[in-house]
Amino acid sequence: MSVLKPLRVAVVSDNDPSNLFEPEGFSRLLREFALCGHHLDIYSSNPGQPSRTKFPSVWQFSKWRRSARPDVVHLSSSGPLGWAALTAARGLSIPVTSMFQGISAPSFRGGQSGWRTAAIDFSIRAFHNRVDLTIVRSSVLKHELSNRGFFRLRVLERGIDTALFNPQNRCESLRSQWQATPESIVFLCPARFVESGNGLNVIGAFEALRDRSPRARLVLIGNLADKGGLKPLPRNITLAGEQEGLSLARHYASADVFLFPDCS
Repeated sequence: MSVLKPLRVAVVSDNDPSNLFEPEGFSRLLREFALCGHHLDIYSSNPGQPSRTKFPSVWQFSKWRRSARPDVVHLSSSGPLGWAALTAARGLSIPVTSMFQGISAPSFRGGQSGWRTAAIDFSIRAFHNRVDLTIVRSSVLKHELSNRGFFRLRVLERGIDTALFNPQNRCESLRSQWQATPESIVFLCPARFVESGNGLNVIGAFEALRDRSPRARLVLIGNLADKGGLKPLPRNITLAGEQEGLSLARHYASADVFLFPDCS
């Protein structure tokens, strides 16, 4: 039986790569790579938290020819850093994968047209068609992108640790901390969504619902970079802060409804 050798994998992102996953998911990615003996290099132009993150210029990837050459390059964004890594990897014949971010093709919706939209369309498609494999999140998206001229697509759906994120972790004492009664409906939403363009939708929708159901509660998981935007917090809203592991699982299990704001 042959045994796969440990791999050096380069993950390249124009953004903070930890934003591509839930906090626990990103920690698990690093942990699983280490357990399998693989080495993970993360290249990002955005100062993130992981200690393995490097902040390169677009020229740094040329050093792969001399040292720290990866076995595989994974591109999580199609910005300048992603293009630079793609060009370097192609020049060194290093296999390249990419992740198509989003739940649908961005410039193909809503009847948008014009030269600017066409240019974005062409750039995104050209980027992904130069890699060996592009990962998408659903078969519907794969079909949509295939019709738009994208090649070599593979569906990889999101997974969940069902042993950890389990209804048995529901905690009544935690609900009491949220001032939720047995009759209360507790809504849960990651705080980072509140600071996105859909933030007002989250708060506005909850306040409208609270007017009809005064016992309803909203719990925000994570921290807000701009707390002043919600200070003081509207009535019946709790900012739970950063949670990990079993504590995070208990928060999810103790809520009744998960809010996922999206206008796309």
